[in-house]
Amino acid sequence: MNINLKNIKNDTIIGTAQLGTKYGIANKNTSFDIIERLNFLDKIYNKGFKTFDTAYAYKNSHKILGHWIKKRNIDLKIYTKILDLHKSASENINDIFNQSIKSINCSNLEGILLHNHLDWSNHNVKSFILEKLEKKLIKNFGFSIYDLNHIPFDTSVNIIQVPGNIFNQSIIASNELNNFLHKGGMVQIRSIFVQGLLLMNIDEVSSSLDDIKKPLYYFHNLARELNTTSFELAILCVKQIFPKAKLVLGFDNIEQLSTLDNIENSKVNATDLKEVIKFGKKYSNKLWDPRYW
Repeated sequence: MNINLKNIKNDTIIGTAQLGTKYGIANKNTSFDIIERLNFLDKIYNKGFKTFDTAYAYKNSHKILGHWIKKRNIDLKIYTKILDLHKSASENINDIFNQSIKSINCSNLEGILLHNHLDWSNHNVKSFILEKLEKKLIKNFGFSIYDLNHIPFDTSVNIIQVPGNIFNQSIIASNELNNFLHKGGMVQIRSIFVQGLLLMNIDEVSSSLDDIKKPLYYFHNLARELNTTSFELAILCVKQIFPKAKLVLGFDNIEQLSTLDNIENSKVNATDLKEVIKFGKKYSNKLWDPRYW
């Protein structure tokens, strides 16, 4: 039985970290011409992608995305993330929020996430978010987390964004994340390509990552044996592990974006995917987390 990917575009959120900066270990972009970036966004939009993930910390990306939204006068679903508010006063939180939505030219956010889950312990943050939800200026609210123990039980939190990929399954394969989903929460998975590492040629990988070159080599071989690409196999494995997740995918070029069109016709069956997933779990390593690079 093949995994159903017919609605992959509806499940895809376009990540924008590399839109205005050289984000990602495999990103070879050296030029960030504004016209070029706007044209790239046009191509993304014209392919049917209408949901975007950004962050207040992505300064240039925020500005480019906002300029594009204003110039094209289009309606999008925007999720944005805000950093370190746990010591902030109410007026500072409001200023950061206003600057954020002003820079992306979007008055009604599909969702806002905290980069730091500890910010939710700040009474000012909690009051501010609950007010925005009540006024429907924010449709959804949640956390961007790295640790299984940070999955919240608060019913006000209905989105979790987590890292997950073939070699980092600890959160996405957990009962805790499934429980959050079954209680009505939305799960967004990021770092599926580990900043592009899973798509790199072995000889391009830094010597500081020698410990994960061998499983990466095997992963590329498995993709060829299954008559697919590393790009497609990385996505297929994550969807097999957590089928109802939304996927946050960043693209460096239009060729990568076009590859996503082909994944709907994937012939890789569920039995083979389960074997690949077992292989990935066997080669789990902290180096699959960019924070350790």
